[in-house]
Amino acid sequence: MLLPLLRTLILYAAVSFALRFLGKRQIGEMEPQEFVVTILISDLASIPMQDMDIPLLYGLVPVAVLILVEYLLSLILLKKRRLRLLFAGEPELVVRDGKILPKALRKNRVTLDELLSRLREAGENDVSSLKYVILETDGTLSVVKNEGEAGKEGLFRLLIAEGEINRSMLRAAGRDETWLRAAVKERGAGIEDVYYFALSDGGKIVCQRFGEERGDKT
Repeated sequence: MLLPLLRTLILYAAVSFALRFLGKRQIGEMEPQEFVVTILISDLASIPMQDMDIPLLYGLVPVAVLILVEYLLSLILLKKRRLRLLFAGEPELVVRDGKILPKALRKNRVTLDELLSRLREAGENDVSSLKYVILETDGTLSVVKNEGEAGKEGLFRLLIAEGEINRSMLRAAGRDETWLRAAVKERGAGIEDVYYFALSDGGKIVCQRFGEERGDKT
């Protein structure tokens, strides 16, 4: 009886450490590859817990390998934005100016009932009062209302991320690369110098260079 208890405690400690090592995000905020790793870890750990004839290392070694792979992958994704977008995708507008976008819902396999249910959970009952609703890459919804400062500026689109131009967002903002390079040059920088550059619907620009705690705002 003591041996199964010890095996269970060891596996519990190993899985708890593994999940803690992956980061502080909650289950609902995990990226797809993180969720897959979490499920695999749970399944692998359960095998030697259920069958005493299976050596304990048969559960611990695969868990350790998965954690190492996920850790290395997270380091690569941290530096390679294009690869990160391939794994996690990009946020998607599902409501614009109080109008639900059916194509966006179908693309992301979200039903109308699901959207409305999740908006109600967020305390929003009137879709027409919302300027934007964004489906984030982790499956959560972000809401920008019509009223207030956020509504005045509208949606901020990320045009430069970590020294790379986000061309899909640039097109969505109705701007071209010539305009973007000129705007960056006005701030005494080049594209490769910019860590974060965003443009709102209201025309507000937020620019932050690498190494700066706060960017220029105009």
